[in-house]
Amino acid sequence: MLSPTPITQRDVAHACGVHPSTICLALKNSPSIPEETRRRVQLMAQELGYQLNAAARNLALLRTEKKTSGSLPIAWINQENRRDHWRVDPPARVYFQAAQLRAGELGYHLEEIWTKEPGMNAARVAQIAGARGIEGVVFPVHRSFDFSLISPAWKEFSMVGLNDHRLAEWVDVVCPDHHRNAEMILRQIDRLDCTRVGLVLSARFNAASRGLMHGCFQSYQGELAPANRIPAYFQAEGLQPDCAGFDAWLREYQPEVVVCGDAALVSYARSAGFSALWIGLDGAALSFDGGIDDAAGEVAVAAIDYVVEKMRRFEKGLRETTCMHLLKGGWVEPRVAELEPRAVVA
Repeated sequence: MLSPTPITQRDVAHACGVHPSTICLALKNSPSIPEETRRRVQLMAQELGYQLNAAARNLALLRTEKKTSGSLPIAWINQENRRDHWRVDPPARVYFQAAQLRAGELGYHLEEIWTKEPGMNAARVAQIAGARGIEGVVFPVHRSFDFSLISPAWKEFSMVGLNDHRLAEWVDVVCPDHHRNAEMILRQIDRLDCTRVGLVLSARFNAASRGLMHGCFQSYQGELAPANRIPAYFQAEGLQPDCAGFDAWLREYQPEVVVCGDAALVSYARSAGFSALWIGLDGAALSFDGGIDDAAGEVAVAAIDYVVEKMRRFEKGLRETTCMHLLKGGWVEPRVAELEPRAVVA
């Protein structure tokens, strides 16, 4: 028997003991909700006499013009210097597009919020997210990391950090496994019978990885004969690579193999006549002779899965105890032609 007062999704949520967003997804048969929960919600909605409010649904669709029909929002906090960074920077685009696709598969869409607008701060960004009906938030890091965005203003949101170990001080994080990736690189280099191995890192990458890749290389260097030990080269931060400093480092240490994440530096070295086996990291393997595919797309997908799980468990706010989910990358074999003996110009 139908109730004289229209039954709402909140009524169904109260009867089932779940969040209203779960009801919305379960009634749409979203795969992000376990099948048993979907059946329980659908049976309860039928028992209570819930009927879809077509007018309300149409209004919602009008308000979400370009979004997936009826999907729920997840915030993508863009703290990079460019508003379009996640669309124009090739490695960043891999993260964003994979996250966007996965969100759609789970019944959500990404709402990008750029934090460099005038007057923006953590409280303002959280206020905007709340006004948009957002409950889940992803903090992705690529080139920039703004510590000031992490504040108690996010206490009503489920949060996950992406691609930066430093975020683990406040929120759960999904990242590439830089230490295991470094071990994989060194194991493969040993197989190629190369002993003079150089590592090039940016200060940003070293900080984001908590020095894990650098530490792994230092341990490796410590086992080599002193004559074959090469200190890591830390490139200066900036829009243009420090080619002069890189040039001097190459001439002084003459590595057979260079592990590097900056394709611009490698392009310069090749044009200047430096010959080495160039091993890429940080998603840049395909621009080099070989190296690590750091599974950026899989990392982004895992972050979306995780924030959806946290929303369903009502896990909100900053935490003193956090979890870190690390995904190991894969090896991209160097081209056979690149394995011939090389010489570095004097």
